[in-house]
Amino acid sequence: MAVTHALFALMFGTAASASAPDAPVGVKGPRPAIQRSGAISADDYPASALRDRAEGDSVLRYLVGEDGRVLKCFVERSSGNAALDSTACSLIQRRFRYRPALDAAGRAITEWRSLRHTWSLPSEVPPAQGRPPASD
Repeated sequence: MAVTHALFALMFGTAASASAPDAPVGVKGPRPAIQRSGAISADDYPASALRDRAEGDSVLRYLVGEDGRVLKCFVERSSGNAALDSTACSLIQRRFRYRPALDAAGRAITEWRSLRHTWSLPSEVPPAQGRPPASD
């Protein structure tokens, strides 16, 4: 059984735990985690990134636990702005919730996920002081 879990973990990038609770009757695996809630919006733009007029894609990797909460997050590829990257990871850990991934026996397991979040300046952001406004 342990060999099966290890093989599954290698194939699908998950780490099974022997202490995982059994899934409800009728639920079969394997199944990836399913997002239930959580989002990052334009309202979450860090003030320092707005002042710097920073934009870019934050590519993040995070671990969904057996309880559906995000256990850890790290930046796989930076947007070029530390505030954008750290804000994205922080929001993923605080807001995102999942129905956990299931192994072949229907038990909850941890699962690594990836997300690319594009930070685009809202259209109503005034030009930074000391810089001329962008021309059309």
